[in-house]
Amino acid sequence: MEGLVSIIIPCYNHINYVEESILSVLGQSYSDIELIVIDDGSTDGSAELLERLSREYKFRLYIQENCGLTETLNKAIFGYAKGDFIQLLASDDVLHEDKISVQVSFLSTNPEFDFISGNYHEINSEGVVLKHWKRLDSEISFEDIFVHGVQVTPVTLFYRRSFWRDLGKFKPGVINEDGWLLLNALNMGKRLYHLNIDTALYR
Repeated sequence: MEGLVSIIIPCYNHINYVEESILSVLGQSYSDIELIVIDDGSTDGSAELLERLSREYKFRLYIQENCGLTETLNKAIFGYAKGDFIQLLASDDVLHEDKISVQVSFLSTNPEFDFISGNYHEINSEGVVLKHWKRLDSEISFEDIFVHGVQVTPVTLFYRRSFWRDLGKFKPGVINEDGWLLLNALNMGKRLYHLNIDTALYR
């Protein structure tokens, strides 16, 4: 089963990086994608740049007063996104061109897993690679992350729509939304698999 993928980019004051993030979505080898970008009250000119890019590349753009990351993600996931799969992308990170294609294919042929992670390159503000984080193919458990310290980085994650339907919205005021997501998802029995492929550049 393949299907529509919703890629969500929340942006706040990332005028120097957000265009690269958007272009990495538009350059995906997988074609059935809706790109949703939300500017969360940026003050650095990001909104004006995004308006120009949305006219040029025809993606969905929402500009709002600042309300914070978790509320912005809740709006996008539960209000705007129509996809069978969800990818969250920070506005300073970059996807490898085959990320979506490979991860859709894996979840389509492995229905027992709810979300998937992958390898990534950590980069600095200039785009210089600092480290290559990788792991062999394996399922990742609650204990792996919260007892043994296995690294899972948000940009590498890719979710079924049903994952979010079952998990529900981010709680108001959550500070570490990534930790909250992993803690709650794995604790409720959602299954995460790590695929040994490079998926993203992470700042």
